[in-house]
Amino acid sequence: MKKYLMILIALISSSIVYSQDKIFTHKGDSIICKVTEMGEKSIKYKYAGEELVNSMTRNLVSQVKFANGRIQKVTDKVIVTSELDWDKVMITNIESEVDGLTRVGEIMAKASSGWSTTNQGKTEKKQWTN
Repeated sequence: MKKYLMILIALISSSIVYSQDKIFTHKGDSIICKVTEMGEKSIKYKYAGEELVNSMTRNLVSQVKFANGRIQKVTDKVIVTSELDWDKVMITNIESEVDGLTRVGEIMAKASSGWSTTNQGKTEKKQWTN
């Protein structure tokens, strides 16, 4: 009897210790896990009963609901439907800033100046969305 009681106590305490967090993605998915780290560019988490640490770029995550009930907003979903949404577009040359986003098109731009004699003004830009 004591053995069964000890097993029951161990199961209850392990479920309390490993509380569940929930990651909500911009695509509408939710991941039930334990968030272990929220970095500048990614969120690291573990599934219950696993030791493997998974990582997801912050660009894909709308919010995280922690086991204690606190909700932390991560990123806003950017929806571009026409040229009128130009103010939502972010131009970047840093490849890691578009991790997890879907490529939807490209634009080319050329900047020129009266004093420049190099070809550095020609720039290629790519459009991405989450």
